[in-house]
Amino acid sequence: MHGVRVVKRKEREAANNLGVTDQTPTLPRMTAEMVVKSWITATRERRDGEIRSCLVDFKRSVSV
Repeated sequence: MHGVRVVKRKEREAANNLGVTDQTPTLPRMTAEMVVKSWITATRERRDGEIRSCLVDFKRSVSV
């Protein structure tokens, strides 16, 4: 035979709050690999921009 479990209001509210937090999406944590990949991407983009700028300057100087 099972006993009756008495749930007090504060325990019930805490249980409801836990359910709400489980349903909200969490943001992914930045891992070391993600940080390094973002640095590599930023470096490539910056380098490509510098190369394009140099090519434009070179084309201007050649055409003059």
